[in-house]
Amino acid sequence: MYIATNDTLTDIEIRGLSASFSLADGHAYQDTGHHYQSIIDDLSSCWQRATQASVPEMEDNFKNSFATLIGSPTVASLSDFRICPTASNSIDIIGAFLAQSGLRTALIEPTFDNLALLLKRRGASVVSASDDGLMAAARAGSPADVLERLDVAALFLVNPNNPTGRTLEGAELEALLAYCNRTGTKLIMDNSFLAWCHR
Repeated sequence: MYIATNDTLTDIEIRGLSASFSLADGHAYQDTGHHYQSIIDDLSSCWQRATQASVPEMEDNFKNSFATLIGSPTVASLSDFRICPTASNSIDIIGAFLAQSGLRTALIEPTFDNLALLLKRRGASVVSASDDGLMAAARAGSPADVLERLDVAALFLVNPNNPTGRTLEGAELEALLAYCNRTGTKLIMDNSFLAWCHR
């Protein structure tokens, strides 16, 4: 693809969307194919059921289905559960909370670029926490070695991380949870990619 010096990012994105392949696009687009045919065939009855259900009922149905999909009884038991139409909406809400609360936040990096941009757009105070460093410290049972140096009141993790794929679990996650509990550090976890680990 030819890129002119006066092209905007939007110009480049539009040309990329019309190409057969785009390595610059971070979203996975899938053809419906035969795997989704039963959903397509059932759309009219899904729509009919949706018109007869209340929003709380639909949220509860979604929560229970999602909990089953990822094998999480904890998610199924949540009483304060809300659905956002996109991950960006969720991040925007978190960003507004962090900014309003004045919480200096460590964000795991590398991470998907829009996460940091959305938090900063909301005015949240964000510092970088190295994926390598935090994972090594958690593995050694001493996340304080990284987080105290950063002097933060909140930690934002993407778990499993995108793009590294690293996942905090078991003793590593317990060490991090213990640190956050002991210090009162708010822990925000983006588990968007968790379902892919269970496939």
